[in-house]
Amino acid sequence: MALYQDIASYHPFNEQEAADRHVMLRALKSNRFCFDRKSQAHFTCSAWVVNPEKTQTIMVFHNIYNSWSWIGGHADGCSDLAAIALRELREETGVEHARIVSPWECVDRSSRRLNADQKAKASANEISNETASANKIPNEVVNATAPSPTSPLFSLEVLTVDGHEKNNRYISSHLHLNVTYLVEVDPSEALRIKPDENSGVKWVSLDQVLNMSDEPWIREHIYAKLLAKLNLLKQLV
Repeated sequence: MALYQDIASYHPFNEQEAADRHVMLRALKSNRFCFDRKSQAHFTCSAWVVNPEKTQTIMVFHNIYNSWSWIGGHADGCSDLAAIALRELREETGVEHARIVSPWECVDRSSRRLNADQKAKASANEISNETASANKIPNEVVNATAPSPTSPLFSLEVLTVDGHEKNNRYISSHLHLNVTYLVEVDPSEALRIKPDENSGVKWVSLDQVLNMSDEPWIREHIYAKLLAKLNLLKQLV
């Protein structure tokens, strides 16, 4: 399975990703329903959207979480999570033209010999200084490593989802085995909401992301990590 190989060859960015990568590989080996919502732990995917300059991202105001959020959705039986991520981006925002960017594609060949650990620490420290007044980036980010040259994935995370109502039906608490792709979009693309899922869609400057989210754990552990990764890529280029 291509997804198994993508996750197996992925270089964990920090301790969280190393632990969650193990959970995902175990699910792929042992749970034949891991792509279906009927499983209490099932695969989902997200699109971390950036403009070509990697200074902005698209966020949607999520109806269930009542917060500005990234874009994503369920596998629903499909193991091609890259295709699902692009589909969810189109459905949730109206973006018709987008491309998944391999993190390694962002790194110039002449820069590949740089010390990844030192660059990651500089990246985390820079973002931490910029946002210290309102948020704190978790310490594990400073142990970050450079992207994998063989995996197209940008991020891995196991996310808890509390029980909630959806379409007049109660959904029990469960786990999302989430795979994130870095997706490049031209800011000239027309945006629109998806009323049954979100009530707002807009481009956001990366330095605003942490202040816009009302989900503390996601903000401090996931969005902060994604921002640190982007900053690392910029430094490696």
